[in-house]
This record gives sequence, structure tokens and C-alpha cells, in this order.
Amino acid sequence: MATDDGLRKRQVHSAPLSPPKQEEPPPPTQSYSRCSNTLLSLLILYRFINALLVQTRFVPDEYFQSIEVSYYMNYQRGHLTWEWRRGLRGYTHPFLFFLIYKILTITGTNSQWMISESPKIFQSLIAAASDWFIYKLTLIMFNCKETAKYALLCHIFSWFIFYCCTRTLSNTMESSLSPMILYYWIKALNTNDSISNKTMCDYTRTSLHTSLYLVLMALSVLVRPTGVILWAPFCLIHLIIIIRRGGGASGERGRRKWVEFRKTLIIMIIVIFLSLLWSILIDRFYYGKWVFVQYEFLKFNILEGRSSNFGTHPWHWYISQGFPAMLFSFLPLLVHGLYISSINSYNPLHSLSPLAAAVILLIVHSFIKHKEFRFVLPSLTLSIPYIGLSVSSLLNRNSKVIKVIVIILILINVPMSLYFSIIHQRGDVSVMKHLRQSVNSSSSVLFLLPCYSTPLYSYLHGDHQLQFLECLPDDGFPNIETEFYSSPLDWLLIHIKDPPTHIVFYDVLLSKIEEYLHNNSYVQEAKLFHTHFKDNDKTGQYILVYTS
Repeated sequence: MATDDGLRKRQVHSAPLSPPKQEEPPPPTQSYSRCSNTLLSLLILYRFINALLVQTRFVPDEYFQSIEVSYYMNYQRGHLTWEWRRGLRGYTHPFLFFLIYKILTITGTNSQWMISESPKIFQSLIAAASDWFIYKLTLIMFNCKETAKYALLCHIFSWFIFYCCTRTLSNTMESSLSPMILYYWIKALNTNDSISNKTMCDYTRTSLHTSLYLVLMALSVLVRPTGVILWAPFCLIHLIIIIRRGGGASGERGRRKWVEFRKTLIIMIIVIFLSLLWSILIDRFYYGKWVFVQYEFLKFNILEGRSSNFGTHPWHWYISQGFPAMLFSFLPLLVHGLYISSINSYNPLHSLSPLAAAVILLIVHSFIKHKEFRFVLPSLTLSIPYIGLSVSSLLNRNSKVIKVIVIILILINVPMSLYFSIIHQRGDVSVMKHLRQSVNSSSSVLFLLPCYSTPLYSYLHGDHQLQFLECLPDDGFPNIETEFYSSPLDWLLIHIKDPPTHIVFYDVLLSKIEEYLHNNSYVQEAKLFHTHFKDNDKTGQYILVYTS
């Protein structure tokens, strides 16, 4: 059996539970490189189509913590939510999309379609890279190309990854980076385990892999400050392994151990310093004052627990409901894959690292009262290698029934992916595309929707007058959305002195504001489907557009 780094895998006595057999060594370098380039090109094409198919809204943050901010950075107009006025968010993530907008502006290609879709297309490239690294990570974990192929297949078919991976969420970026980080982290620790046998090339590769995973870690933390809780232990483990690997050796072996330790520590310090310097300077530039956003973010959401203002769930929600829903039909495959991994003597450094990261993330977020599916998206991504291990093992069995069941468990994700990406909650996006054709520079639009339901300037590119309901944390100040829904008609009569040219709202609101619409000579311009399933009494099945 082929092995990696001198590792041996014992055979399991129960044949049905044995891991998949190793394949033949890879083909010659030129042929292997050609196959790799073809696969990567196909992944890029697939995620590009994925990005274009996603026509629904998931959460407000995919707009108001990313591309709406980027639009404001580039065009000096738009809207910044209360988090940006309080210094809770860093500008690193929006800066990525700002660069795209800047290029579009310079090249004169900043059409409405390009402004709204180019960030998703950029995100599709990151998603394709994540697909590729899922394959590479699984290969280094289990030393089996067949398992790696099935892991890639499951990552491609996962309904929730398809639904999220091309959205402009910081969680999506964090999730996409996670397999890259762990791949290079394992490679950094695995470039010839024996310190005494290390050559200069080994040290160079180790330094390169260390630098790569640390830079990716730093980007992940800059995008999502809570990532420091996840990734800091891996940095510490890296240093501990270097020390323990050399044991109590003295002489040349001991000297090499401490040389590697110092080099690794220096690289860590440099990356941390440069990352903090970048974060502080870019936030100083855009905020116009010194702000340490990582501290402000952790203080507000974790230390003060004020994220609970936006909803709470019991501590077990991720385990009992959230994560199983994300896994969907992959749940039994994950359980089976973890079992196979536990009864075979894989290198624990390889096979347990993604599991450890996924579990750490689930545990940490379980202690935070405010919970959302997207917060543990990296845990789903890092579960995929174990699902691939299960699929590979089950498809190697002789039972046709088991093979059919496995195929069904994979393919049943397709209708889920398409329904949630194309149909469920599509009205919030569809209405912006309708308004592109309906409004002009003299138009004004009033959105009477739950706060931040639709994207704004990043989809309706232009100098338009937009009014909308806003939500603020519970600081003793009036909440505009709460005031409006307590008495919609009275609110309109008091606050809207100059009626806009367009009013956008869900159909459930029509009976409550019909008098205002009639008195101001509004007529229905469009009725757009939104969802079959309402998640609250403020949401309707359709979105209506009225114009005067």
C-alpha cells in the first residue's frame, strides 16, 4: 500500500468498514499538471455558473457589510449601517470589492449589471480555489486520490455550500480560506518530519508553507475577527510540535530544532505585525480616526453579548438543528466517515486537524447567544473530507442497494440547491432588477420592508433618492422599523411629507397602507414573487411596487 512520509495504515478486520484502497502513483508531472489545470478550469466554470444562478437573498450582511460599503468607498455615496458608524467592522473585506469597483470605473465597464454581479464572480473564483483545496486537503489527510475525488464531488453537490459560497459574506470568505489554511498548515509540519534529515530545500519549503498558512490565517481573521479563537491554537500547536519533534536532542540535531523554532516564530511575528499594521492603517484612513475594530467587534458581540439583541437560540441549537440542516443528507455520511477515520491509523496530525477546527468553531459559537447558520459555515466545509471518506468506502462495497442509497444522498442536494438559490426569497433581488428599468435620476424610492431586506446602491447603481427602514441596537433610541410596523399608516402620514415616485413593500402590508396609496394616486406597477414560506409576519409571498 502506498504511503506518505513513512506512514502505515493497518487493515481493518471488518471489510465493509475498511478504508478505500490506495490508487496507483500519480502520472508523470506534465500529464498530472495538465489534468490539474483542466480540473481547476472546470471548477472555475462551475462556480461561475453557481454565482449567476444565485438570485435570492440570504442575510443582509451579504450586502451591507460588504458590497454596499465597497460602493460607498468607491463612489462616495450610498449608505453605511450603524456598525460602520460605531467602528465595529474592518474595511479589509469591503476593500477587496472596492478594488473591483475601482477597476470597473477606470475601464468604463461599471454598468449596473457589472456593479451587482462582478463581486459574486470574484467570489466564485475564491470558491473554485476552495474546491481545489478540499481535494488537496483530503488527499493529504487520507493519502487516497479516490477519497479526495469523492470529497470534491460532495463539496460541489453540498446544497448549503452551493447556496452560500458565491455570496459576498465575510463568512463565505472565511469558509473558503479554511481548507487552504489547513492544507498549508499540515504541509508546514510535514516537510520531512525528521529534523536531523532536513535539507536546505526542506527548510525553504517549510518556511514557504508556514508563510502561506499564516498569511491566509491573517486574512481570515481580518475578515472575521472571531477567527482568532479558531486559528490561534493551530499556531501554538505548530510551535509545540517543532519542540517535541526534536525531543531533548543536543548537538547538531538540537541546534537545528531551535533554528526551525526561531524561524517559525519570527515568521509568525512578522505576519501578525504586518496584518495588524494593515488593519489599523486602512481603518484609520476610512474611519478618519484610530479604531481597533477587532477589539470593538469582540467587545460588542462576545464580551458584552449585545449580538443577542438580534435574536437568540439555546446553546445546543447548532448541534441539534443548525448544523444538521446544513449537512442535510450528508449527516449520516459524516457520522460514518468519522467512524472510519477513528478506527484506522491515519496520521492524527492529518486526519484530525479539520475535525478539531470544525469542533472548536461549533463549541465557541454555541456559547454565543446569537446564532446563525453562516457563523459555522467553515465547520461544514471542513466536514467534507470525512463525508468523502464515507462515500469512497461505501461505493467500494459490492452491494448495489448501498451504492444507490449513497448516490441518492448526494443527488438529493441538487433540488435543494436550486430551490433556495433561485426561488426562495428571490423577491428582494428581483425588485432591484425591476427598479433598474423603472427609475431614473429624478426618481425616489421608499422601501417599506423589514430593515436591510434588499440591496441598495450596489444593485441600483446611480444617483437615486432611496429611503428605507433602519434597525439600531437597543440603546434606548427609537427603532424606525418597530415604529413603522406598530402603525404603518400613521407613520407614513407623519414622516413622509413628500411622497416618493415609487413605494416597495410586501403584499401583507397592502391592506394597512391602502388608504395612503389611494390618496396619493399610486397604482401598482409590479407584483414579484418572493417566497412560498414566510419566516415572519412582516414578510409576504409577493413584493409589490407602486408608482405615482
